[in-house]
Amino acid sequence: NSKHNSKSCPTITHSMELTLFFTNIKGNSREEILHELCGRIRRVRELPPDFEDSVRKRENLMQTDFCPQIAIPHPYQPVTKDTFVCVALLEKPVLWHIYEVQVVFLLSVSVNKENLEEFYRIAPSFMMDEGCMNHLLETRSYDTLMDIIDWAERDELQNR
Repeated sequence: NSKHNSKSCPTITHSMELTLFFTNIKGNSREEILHELCGRIRRVRELPPDFEDSVRKRENLMQTDFCPQIAIPHPYQPVTKDTFVCVALLEKPVLWHIYEVQVVFLLSVSVNKENLEEFYRIAPSFMMDEGCMNHLLETRSYDTLMDIIDWAERDELQNR
C-alpha cells in the first residue's frame, strides 16, 4: 500500500515530541490537570486563545477515559495548525469521568485535515495496553514511549 508511505500521513512519533512529554504532573482533578497541560503546551506551541475552552467543552460532552488509567482529551473541533499529542504522566491517579487516570494523551488534530489513518490504527493498541502503560509509568521516560510506539507499529505491520 504505497498510500501508507505518503508525506500526508505523519508518523505517530512525529506528533509526540519530547517538548510535549511531561512527567509528574500534579493535580487533584481533571480540570486542574487540563489547565496545567494547556499552560505547558502553550509554552512550546502556538495555541489559539480558546484551546483550553474547546478541550473542556469536549470533556463536558462525553467521557475521554475509555479504559482504566488512560484519558485522551482533545478539543471539541480541530483548532491547531499542526497535529500533536501531549503525553502527561500524572504524579498520582486522578478520577477522570469513570476511571482513575494516570496517563493523559492530549490530542490536537490539525485544521489542515492531515491523514491520521496510521495514528488511529496504531495508537489505541498501545494506549489501551495496560502492560505498556504500566511500563511507561514505571520508567517515566520518553525513550520508553518511543519503544512502545515502535513495538506497536511493528506489531501492526505483522498483523496486516
